[in-house]
Amino acid sequence: MKGLKALRLAAGLKQKELAERLGVTQAALAHWEVGDRMPKLEHVLKCKEILGCTYADLIDGVSEDILPEEEA
Repeated sequence: MKGLKALRLAAGLKQKELAERLGVTQAALAHWEVGDRMPKLEHVLKCKEILGCTYADLIDGVSEDILPEEEA
């Protein structure tokens, strides 16, 4: 999911924090962020809810203008 890391950073969440909110391990979230694995639909829906984004934002990526300056 190309946009997950950018959305997580824009929300000011660390991997561990988002993983806990999703009920998954930090390792699982890391795999999703680099595209090694895809999450279950229930986790995608929960990501959308937590991060306030669309499915397209998660899958296709987002504009760099949402990133904090130090991450861009």
